[in-house]
Amino acid sequence: MRKCISVLVAALVPLMVAAVSLVALGSVLPAQASPADDYVGPFYGDGNLPPGCIKDMSRDNPANTCFHAKVGLNALDSPQVDVAVLVPASPTAERDLRIMRQAAEAWEGGIDYLSDEMGLDWLRDGVDFHISSDVVGLTEGDEVSTYPLYDPEIVIVATNPAGGAGIGVDPTYLTDELGIFSEDGVPCHNIPNPFSLDTWEGMPGYDGHHGDGGGVYVEDCGGAGGNVCFSVNGGVDPVPGTTDTFSLFDLVLHETGHCLTLGHVGDGAETPSWGPVPTTDIMAYSYDPPGQNKCVSTLNVEAFALRMSHYLDVNGDGAVTAADQVQPNDVLGDGTNSFQVQSPENHLFASSTGSVWDCPQPDLGTVPGAATDWTPEPVETHQPVLTVTTPEHGSETADGNVNVSGSVERRPLDAPPSSPVGAADDPEGDAVSDLTDIQQVSVEVTDLEVTTTVKVKKLWPSTSVTSPSEYSVSIDGRQIKTFVPDPRSPAEVMVWDHSMEQQLPGDWAQWDPVANTVTFHIPRSYLAGAKVTAPYDVFALTGYTANNKFTVVSDDRAPDSGAVGVAAPTSAGSAAGGSTAVDGGSSTGGSAVTGTLDTVVLEQPGGNTFTVADTSLGVLTGSQDTFTLDVPESSDVELLLSWTDNSDLDMTVTGAATASGATAGNPERVLLTNVRGRLDIKVDPYLVVGVPATTYTLTATLVGVSGDGDGDGVADGDDRCPQQAGPAPSGCPDSDGDGVPDVYDLCPSVAGNGHDGCVIPATEHVKVYVDGALAGGQDVDTSDELDTFSIDVSIPGGTHELRIEWEDDGEVIATDYRTVVRTAPGVDRDGDGVGDSRDNCVKQPNAGQADLDRDGQGDACDNDIDGDGHANSKERAQGTDPYDAASYPGKKTSTSLRRL
Repeated sequence: MRKCISVLVAALVPLMVAAVSLVALGSVLPAQASPADDYVGPFYGDGNLPPGCIKDMSRDNPANTCFHAKVGLNALDSPQVDVAVLVPASPTAERDLRIMRQAAEAWEGGIDYLSDEMGLDWLRDGVDFHISSDVVGLTEGDEVSTYPLYDPEIVIVATNPAGGAGIGVDPTYLTDELGIFSEDGVPCHNIPNPFSLDTWEGMPGYDGHHGDGGGVYVEDCGGAGGNVCFSVNGGVDPVPGTTDTFSLFDLVLHETGHCLTLGHVGDGAETPSWGPVPTTDIMAYSYDPPGQNKCVSTLNVEAFALRMSHYLDVNGDGAVTAADQVQPNDVLGDGTNSFQVQSPENHLFASSTGSVWDCPQPDLGTVPGAATDWTPEPVETHQPVLTVTTPEHGSETADGNVNVSGSVERRPLDAPPSSPVGAADDPEGDAVSDLTDIQQVSVEVTDLEVTTTVKVKKLWPSTSVTSPSEYSVSIDGRQIKTFVPDPRSPAEVMVWDHSMEQQLPGDWAQWDPVANTVTFHIPRSYLAGAKVTAPYDVFALTGYTANNKFTVVSDDRAPDSGAVGVAAPTSAGSAAGGSTAVDGGSSTGGSAVTGTLDTVVLEQPGGNTFTVADTSLGVLTGSQDTFTLDVPESSDVELLLSWTDNSDLDMTVTGAATASGATAGNPERVLLTNVRGRLDIKVDPYLVVGVPATTYTLTATLVGVSGDGDGDGVADGDDRCPQQAGPAPSGCPDSDGDGVPDVYDLCPSVAGNGHDGCVIPATEHVKVYVDGALAGGQDVDTSDELDTFSIDVSIPGGTHELRIEWEDDGEVIATDYRTVVRTAPGVDRDGDGVGDSRDNCVKQPNAGQADLDRDGQGDACDNDIDGDGHANSKERAQGTDPYDAASYPGKKTSTSLRRL
């Protein structure tokens, strides 16, 4: 994660010393649900994507709505994960050690908690962490070694002086080059002076993570020693009294995740094209959520489980074999690592509610405080609602057969906001200075934007002098801030997406020093591109900044906890974001595939030219031109490369499709069939002879695919098995008809309710009791949405009580009652001598069976005896005769009012 210590401007130092105590934040968003209530999955097996997800990870493809996590980074070789935490002796050693150990404990607790919530019992029971920690004294000239401690899988090291960021990438491909093996087959992690960054930076295979002053180094010791991953991280406050710019806890959590085989999610920082980005995930390259620390997510656990399936009994047959190994659902991934793709609805956290805002928070104090519980108790944030549709209370049956039907659902306890406007006042004097003292935040959602006005006691007065203060708005955890940049900057006011570390248009924030307000105008289309849609939860933050990236001191917040909830206006829904695009240049002739012939011209910003000096001879890869082409609909694609002289240019294609090779000569041609997703195209100047330059043309011709080769009704472009007939939506054979194609079904001969095609034992049931005895039941599942039930029971003659119970994991969570009568021969409830089967008033004695209006309902129980359409009680009140159809309110007869 790009987090490093920044040097503060001199004017801020006194403020920083006075502001060491940061604002404490409570839960911000209404709780969603405990993880087990909402989680559906995981989806394992190449191509077995969650509904609505695609393999293409392009941010510009509007069909790409799901999260992509890189997997398989470190060759972790045991489910018994030994972790050694080492810090050098320093004035803050106890706190550093405590924080770093908690990061390891958070992984242990989060994996244990979520694997239980996610139904991955084999992972919960099979993985154990063993964490030890030590403070190592250092004197000048000492050489400290990590050997002998024991045989750890992960060594977490804090360097001193503090660096800034680490990395957890496992360069297993460098194993042969590293050549670090023990002849005796014993652990070989003997790293001299591991607390010096110079030591790590000088080692072959060390990855310095973009040069930010930290990294990860992996040894493959071989023999009994196995694989050791070193997570190298900066310390906290190496100089007491200085406020750091990043959370050591989040940094260690992130880097240790790499050692646990997890790659980045979303953008990953390797390329700006990945998307969408779940910025609150610990494996994202982001600071979100604003103001608190992260915790383990369900996506992290899905990815970790992939590696652990090599060592654990997944299918429960008592043996660990190749049959236990599960595959990610995008094996190709980026061509180097596979991806695990997850629906955003499944992205939950190891908190009591599943919300990131309820993540357990570490103890970061100067002195030890209360221990954090990393395996919280799930909290029910939804109201269980049992609705019984049939039978009605007091209903009757002649044959004794009763159908008990209805629905079960979990309704959120917190109703979503309904108004597109909202505001919150903030107490005065709760900030370090007037410049950051928020007085009010107000929010309005229009059809096109989220407008947020932050009023402070005194706004920075000038846009020509760099401001130490910054002003931020958080919209569903997406933090956007504004400040006055260096006066040499062409923009007077900087607007910065803190979540994605990218500059935004300056007019998205308006400063008014007269009104002391900053007003943010954030397009809803921009938010939708990050999968942030209405309703929105909004709050404001102020603080002090050192540069574009870092908030040095967080000062005030409004509201102090929670958020201002606002809905979309009734005139419009959430704006859509994303479009088809061509990166690396511009396109002509259109870039959207419409099912007809479509030609795209690919160009570099400076033109498609090479000089003699660019000649690569197939070795100098830095001289290549690169392009990306997004194909949102299944298409046949022809790529044509031509140039003007005797040079030799080569073209390669990877991504959504990989070309086996371009045709030789000039032009070079690549033909790709049934492509959907992102294509990465490289033009290599193998030999350039043009003077002064060689100019080339690169075009892409796309033809939409709409055929159905196997005749199964699923178009070839959407058919995962285009040569084998199978039902929608996959188009692949599904022998047991459970919706999971045979190629991904671990139980292909048995219809299962799990996403691997196997039966998942139900935990929820609706049961019907007749007079206290169990008479019938049905399994239900509310993890995804409302579920219905229909249960047939039989009752004997007479009146009986039906008790309908909804239970989950043996606990009754809702109950309803119904009284039902079986009108069997001989039953006479009112005792008037007429059996219920022929009594026209079964509850009121009427031996004579009088029925004046002959409607089948006896006079004794008919509320309109004469059938004139006016109730007996109304006629009595109006003085008309309820026994005379010709006498009714508005038309009286001479007949005397009879009395019942």
